[in-house]
Amino acid sequence: MNAPQIRELQRRSRLAPTLTEQHEFQEQIGEKEKAKRRMRQRIFEIEDDIAAKRDALVAGLEKRMQQKTEILPLFTIRWNVA
Repeated sequence: MNAPQIRELQRRSRLAPTLTEQHEFQEQIGEKEKAKRRMRQRIFEIEDDIAAKRDALVAGLEKRMQQKTEILPLFTIRWNVA
């Protein structure tokens, strides 16, 4: 499915002695190019998933950074010096 395979099929198609063989090579080229497009589309889908996960992580980090802390006295100690 890589480019060298497609180029080789194209070369063999040009050199094919009969139209039948040339047609077979063209069909193989078409199949390989379809597979290549499907793989490329899958890459884009995976990249989109990764970007969505990254955005969710960034949003979570931003939310954690904006948390406010509050100080409440839990107990009071009093003493006298005599």
